[in-house]
Formats: sequence, structure tokens, C-alpha cells
Amino acid sequence: MPGLLERRFPTSEKLSYDSSSDVVHLIGGYRGAEPIVGVRAIDVDSDVVQVGDVWVLDTASLRGDLVLKGNIIAGNAINLDVTSGNIAVIGDMGALGDLEGSGVKIQGEKGTVIVFGNIFARSIVIDAPSIILGNISVFSELKISAPSIVLGRVLVGTRNERGHAYIERSTIFQLYVHGNIEIGKKATVVLPVIASVGGSLSLQEDLVRVLSFPCVFCAETRNPFLCEHYFKGSCPLSSKGEGYDYLAKYDLSKVKEREYLSWYWRASPLMVFQNVLAKKLYYSSLKFSKSLRLDIGKKEINGIPLDQLPSHVLEQVLLITRGEVKGSFEETKQELFKTIEEFFKSRGESFIKCPHCGMPNPASGKVCVYCGKELVK
Repeated sequence: MPGLLERRFPTSEKLSYDSSSDVVHLIGGYRGAEPIVGVRAIDVDSDVVQVGDVWVLDTASLRGDLVLKGNIIAGNAINLDVTSGNIAVIGDMGALGDLEGSGVKIQGEKGTVIVFGNIFARSIVIDAPSIILGNISVFSELKISAPSIVLGRVLVGTRNERGHAYIERSTIFQLYVHGNIEIGKKATVVLPVIASVGGSLSLQEDLVRVLSFPCVFCAETRNPFLCEHYFKGSCPLSSKGEGYDYLAKYDLSKVKEREYLSWYWRASPLMVFQNVLAKKLYYSSLKFSKSLRLDIGKKEINGIPLDQLPSHVLEQVLLITRGEVKGSFEETKQELFKTIEEFFKSRGESFIKCPHCGMPNPASGKVCVYCGKELVK
């Protein structure tokens, strides 16, 4: 990284530089619009807005109630502490060190980390609530133990270096690991494929929730990503004969060195719609990330104060997703039904259309394979 060879940072009364340790300190109230690169470390207080990349040779430490618009690259570690408020990063984050303790660590009790970008590091530990609208790449270990949302693909390990992933009480888009996977309590996936290559895949509970149509359009919760009913072990839709979709232990399979947790072997028509939903949700999060406007003075993003940003982000991603899915759902459903009907006709097999949803079913069927309701003959 050539930019790291030249030490550069702006002059400000809210910025101090210790030449003996080669550390930049951003003091509360700092508002800057120039890159800070080439120093050994940076220490950032609360109530800071930095517009510009931060590239350091060793460690970047950020405390809550701050916004950083730009990429954060550290030679060793990036530490984010949300004890004093939320942290918003509009850009990518990367920690490339091989030393013990290197990587990205998120901790704290009062705030949330929101990242509008990708994260790559040797290890990532998330011990505080986080929202990541981007992909995660980890060479060694990923641990998510705080309620978090990752609307991007998660890749752990490499062909040459086995990794380890542990996820609990969180929603992730997709998980693929070269190494071992542990799925803890109350985990959720969007794309229902969890894959381990050259390792093992284990579940602490019998079920892993799939964020599907019933959850995305559920009126019983304001945050279907981290549904409070699911965390409590209940679902208000179940009394209506609906409820969330899930992966179960019987969905585990092994092919040579690969272990999968997937529902595609069921061959249900709902797989088609889940793929549509997953695609819309993924691109909706990217679309929202590209429409951000930062007010440096007010420390607001799209006119929203930093303390209200987590709920606003999720509401907007859901709003965009629901709007796009509604437009494509009926079209996809009708195309699927038409394809199935043509399949029956091409083979000369009799079929019956469900009076409730219109799905073509085998003539011998008693229950619709799409909506699950009784077929009237």
C-alpha cells in the first residue's frame, strides 16, 4: 500500500500527534475532511466525524458516537468500542496482521456498529450489536455472539488455511467456511445454504430460522431480522397455521469433504421464491448504502441522528425489499405455476389446480405442495 509510506494528517486543534509513539489522537468535537495515513496508530474519541481514509501501520481504536466516511486499513488491529454510543463506518474495513490479537474486534454495551461496506481480517470478533451491509472475509476465526445482522456473504478460511466460525442470535445472508462451523442459539440465515469444506458443521439447537416471506412481511415485529418472538422461542404466526421457515438437523448432508445444511433437497416450489427474496434483500441493502448523505456538522446521515440510525437503516432496507419483492413475487409465482403445468402436460399426466393459490398438483394429491391447504376435487 504505497499511501502508507508517507505520513499525512491535517492540522487541527482537535487533533494531536505524539511523535515519540507516532500516534494520532482525534479529540471529541473533531470534524475533518482529509485522509490520515502513514502513522503507527490512531486513537479516536467520541463525538468525531472523519471524512477521508484512515490507514495506519498498527492499530486503529475507535470509541462510540462517531462517523467515519472512508476506508479503515490497519496493519494489525481495528478495535471499535460502542460503550459511549453508535459507530457508523461508510467504507470498507481491513486488518491484515498475523500477530496474536490482530484482526477486528467490536465490543461495548450501549451502542451499535453500522458498517456500510465490507470487512476483511485475519480474525473478527463481534461482541456488540452490529449491522453490516456488506461482505465479510475472514482468514482464521469469526465469532458473532451479540445480536447482529450481516446482509452480505460471509467467507471464512481458505483452501490452505482452515478457519472456524461461530454464530448465535444473529442474521446472516450466507455462510461458507473452509473449516469448522458452529451454529449457536437463535441463528437466522437468508440464503438457506450453510457449507463447511474440510471441516465439521454442528448445531446447538434443532432449528435454524430462514428469513423468508412470512418473516419479512410479518406485522407482529418491527425488526424481523432480530425477531424478539424467535428469541423467546415463540412465533405469533404459528397459531394461524403459518410461522417461519427453517433448516433442521435432518437437512444436514455430507458429500466427500463438504458438509451442508440446506433445504434444496426438499425440491419445494418455495425454493424459487426464497432465491428471489434473497436477491432482492441483498441488492436492497447495497442500494441503500449507495444513497447516503453525511452532514458533518450535525453528525447526521440522510438527516437521521446517529443514535436513531440503526433502526432507520433496517426500516429502509425492509421498505425497499418489500416494494421490490411485491412487484416480482406474483410474476415469479405465475411463471412457476405455468412451468409446472407445462411439465404435467408434456408427460401426459393429469393434475389438479389448487382452488386457493392456483398451483398445479398431481391428481393423486390431497394437500397443495405450495400453500399446504386441502385440495378440493
